[in-house]
Amino acid sequence: MSDHREDGEGLQAYYDEALRCVRCGLCQAVCPVYAVEQSEASVARGKVQLARALLEGRLEPSPAVRERLFLCLNCGACTANCPSGVNVAKLMLATRAQLLRDVGRPAVEGLLLRQVLANPRSLGLAGAGLALYRRSGLRWLAHYVDALATLPAGLAKAEAMLPSRSRSRPRVGPAPERPRYRVAYFAGCVTSVLYPDLAQSVVAVLRQEGCQVVLPRGLGCCGTPHRAYGDAAAAQKLADRNTRALNEASVEAVVTDCATCGAGLKDYSGLRVPVYDVSQFLVEEAGLVAPRRPLAVRVTYHDPCHLARGQGVREAPRRLLRAIPGLDLVEMAEADRCCGGAGTFALTHPETSLRILERKVANAAATGAAIVASGCPACLLQIGYGLGRLAAGGQDGPREALHPVELLAQAYAPP
Repeated sequence: MSDHREDGEGLQAYYDEALRCVRCGLCQAVCPVYAVEQSEASVARGKVQLARALLEGRLEPSPAVRERLFLCLNCGACTANCPSGVNVAKLMLATRAQLLRDVGRPAVEGLLLRQVLANPRSLGLAGAGLALYRRSGLRWLAHYVDALATLPAGLAKAEAMLPSRSRSRPRVGPAPERPRYRVAYFAGCVTSVLYPDLAQSVVAVLRQEGCQVVLPRGLGCCGTPHRAYGDAAAAQKLADRNTRALNEASVEAVVTDCATCGAGLKDYSGLRVPVYDVSQFLVEEAGLVAPRRPLAVRVTYHDPCHLARGQGVREAPRRLLRAIPGLDLVEMAEADRCCGGAGTFALTHPETSLRILERKVANAAATGAAIVASGCPACLLQIGYGLGRLAAGGQDGPREALHPVELLAQAYAPP
């Protein structure tokens, strides 16, 4: 074996994991990427063999190998269904980290991860810039002159995924004078930059449930994107910073509306308080206050990968939705199948992502629902984009994608 594979804390530690794969191919049946690509390199079995070949020195690290290993949603479906118990997700993360050391990464990727997502100030400036673009008429002008036609496919899709408008903020009163809980709200990058109205809904609902909501200073990205791209050092630095800020906040729990952030935060080793998805906290801990305002609407629910498989939270968001008077919750087929967003996968592999999304949107449309609910802002972006394409094509389907808490906030708001 080559010297660069001797780090016992890196890829070498997963060699036995790679050996457990018996190449049965059952992962093919559950892999959304394989369903589209139909190639061995796109399924877990093939990727595990690539990792094993790297470990055994039969394959040299290269940008081409890196590209094959990034043709993956990291949705966890293969891990959950592997009869041999291979933790493909962790093996892939370790392999990506090794390839980052061996072959590096594109400059733009490093800039985004290290200079934008890792820096709260830069992220805030990015959010302000996007808000200006959306509200000042610049977006209308860009579409009017067809300026987007000159952009690469990934950037063009990123622009198309931007929410077209801010949703109305519900009017919900402040918490009681004697709060039942003191909780820290962790608003992730997507919520902070693109869905500030979702953040308002979360805070409003938590206050309605009798919570004192704290927004600790110094919080930044949860680090999951960095870990997904192999940058374990940057991810750990962010985890340490967030852990320190949350521990110093003197709260009883940390609550987040983002499935990805929740999964990342629950892996923090030094955090002294429990982490909850907001639906999980409301249903299992706070004891959901029954809303009085009925919402006569049919809703279907999409399970985010990082919530259903990553955290094992499936029933809580459904119980939350069922608690809303008048709301008709209808299950879609393959509710926990990835929508194809997977963070930046929708931008780095736009065509593959779109074909995966089309299956999700078709399943949602078949329910006759007007709204697709999901507990992940990134999924809301992806699914909202798909619903927009459906409407533009003159097809019937849900009209928008919303977080369950946004619907609950509407039900709590006075008439």
